[in-house]
Order: sequence, then structure tokens, then C-alpha cells
Amino acid sequence: MQHLYLHIINDTERIPDPDGEEFPDLEAARKEGAQVARDLMVQELLHGRPLPLGWRVQIADPDGTIRDTIKFTDIAGVGSVWADNAASRPANNLHFRRTPASRRVEIRHIEIHGQLAELWQHLQTLTRLSESIKTG
Repeated sequence: MQHLYLHIINDTERIPDPDGEEFPDLEAARKEGAQVARDLMVQELLHGRPLPLGWRVQIADPDGTIRDTIKFTDIAGVGSVWADNAASRPANNLHFRRTPASRRVEIRHIEIHGQLAELWQHLQTLTRLSESIKTG
């Protein structure tokens, strides 16, 4: 068994996997990383956003060494993670199956959006206070 981490790289940041998971081998981690990518693409589509084709999943050792990178473009069919074995290619690359890693990423995504909304509200309050001081 290997303890590996599935980090997400989106358009603006690297979202580290804080816990990692035990995998029998790197290939099992690749399959999980591909599923995480599919799950995130589905979530983006469900929220009315375009496919995040620039995103990636990095598979890393506990010491931070990147063992592999899965590009969302490969999962979406712009390349192919399954090019070596067409028989193992899923019929629908966007099949949705929640995994522990995808749940952690989704929770982190929700937390970030909540924090941004809260910051926006604080900024609006500060703007109103600043305007009232200027006019007062």
C-alpha cells in the first residue's frame, strides 16, 4: 500500500489534499484521480460553469514528490488517460461517483466560495462606512 495525495490545480490555486489515501499502487491512485476530475467537471457543469479543461489532479508522495499529473483535458477526451487500453475506457467519461477525495475537494470549494461571499459583504460594509464618513 502507498499513501498518496490527490492535489487539485485549478485556474487560480493549488488545493492540497490534506489527508491523502492509501492506494495499492500508483495505477489505483490514477484511477481515483481520474474519477475526482470527472466529479469536479460534473460539479462545474451542474453549477452552470464551463468544463474546467485547464485543471489538473496531481498525485503526490507524502514528501511532496509529484508521481503523476492527470489533466482534465485528457479526461474530457481532448487526449486520453486510457489511450493504452481502449477496452478500459469508460463509455461516459463524465460518469459521476463521489469519492472521499472528491468530497474533500467539493467541501473546500464550498468553503472558499463562502469565505469570498463573506469578504464581499465586509467590503460592501466598509465601502458604506467610508462613504458615510466622507459625507458626514
